[in-house]
Amino acid sequence: MRLPLPPRLWLAAPASVSMSHISMSHSDAELASLTVAALKERLRERGLRVSGRKADLIERLSAPLSSPSPGPPPPLPPPPRAPRRPNSARPPVPIDATPRKAGAAGPGARRLRAASWNVAGLRGLLRREEGRSTLRRLVDEEGVDVLMLQETKLQESHVAEVEAALYEALGGGEAWRAAWACSTARKGYAGVSTLWRRRVGDAACRPLSVDPAHEADREGRALLWELSGASAVGGGGGGGGPRLKLINVYVPNSGADLQRLEYRTDRAAGWDARFRAAIAAQATGESRVCVCGDMNAGTTPEERASLRCFLAPPLGMRDAFRQVHGRAAGQYTYWSQRARARPANRGLRIDYFLLASGVPPAAVVDVQHLQEMHGSDHCPILLELDLARL
Repeated sequence: MRLPLPPRLWLAAPASVSMSHISMSHSDAELASLTVAALKERLRERGLRVSGRKADLIERLSAPLSSPSPGPPPPLPPPPRAPRRPNSARPPVPIDATPRKAGAAGPGARRLRAASWNVAGLRGLLRREEGRSTLRRLVDEEGVDVLMLQETKLQESHVAEVEAALYEALGGGEAWRAAWACSTARKGYAGVSTLWRRRVGDAACRPLSVDPAHEADREGRALLWELSGASAVGGGGGGGGPRLKLINVYVPNSGADLQRLEYRTDRAAGWDARFRAAIAAQATGESRVCVCGDMNAGTTPEERASLRCFLAPPLGMRDAFRQVHGRAAGQYTYWSQRARARPANRGLRIDYFLLASGVPPAAVVDVQHLQEMHGSDHCPILLELDLARL
């Protein structure tokens, strides 16, 4: 809507003076005494031309000043912008399950709670109070037994120092064991670490090779953690049973200019295809295999199709989060920091627990995205398994 213009303001003048010609004459002697610069300044004040000789400037100033003809109205100010909503994204749908804490099943329960978290640089995380606080909350409030970290960005020479700082953040190293895979192809790049409580039982961890012929295999991308079937968690009973294997993985990123996209997603010889073969080799006999970590499933059709290959035959894995929470929306695990996407919950779900077919659905107690925990551009994800049902 166009607003009315404010009324013009006019100077009062004697009735004998015409409003169209308000006299502002000066004596020639007074004007002649001024310098050319001073004359030009007076002309500029009146909006008159300043070119010409001094006599021309005096003549222009001596002439009666006509009232300016009304010009086009000044432009209206732009309408006020509507206040921006703090979160314009679709609000998330609450997940359809109540988080369960460790030990909730009562005495004798054989539960294992595993967490996976891309920390985007472990040394930096440990220097920040927010990062240390999240690590402590994971082990204290969430009762995590196995903690799998991705993108640690450590060189092998840094491990001892960082491991000590990590144990301190977790409340003391006497309760924990750790295994590391560091990049030897590029410094300060990739890397994964798996930590587990000593009380978990008879467990061991080693690097998992995916493609020995490619530099990606020297970037510290996968660790295989194995828990023997005779082990118990949370004070439960012993006895034999199938072996649980947790694969901690940081899948190679396709790159900002997709230079690794084909290598990642080629169905015959790509990294993802070789990784699926490595999973199948571990899921033999009575072994129960779970892949945990950052699958780096970006937004290209090739990456999304490659992720679906993990769920399709012959491997036939299950997305543990979808098994428990169906089609719950707004549940992301990664948000771009450069785009400040986290407050608006504009993210991607690229961190997963993928279960091999040997893991029975009844063994999955709960899966959570711990979105309220900060410290990285990813949030931790949590899986609780009932070992007795394996």
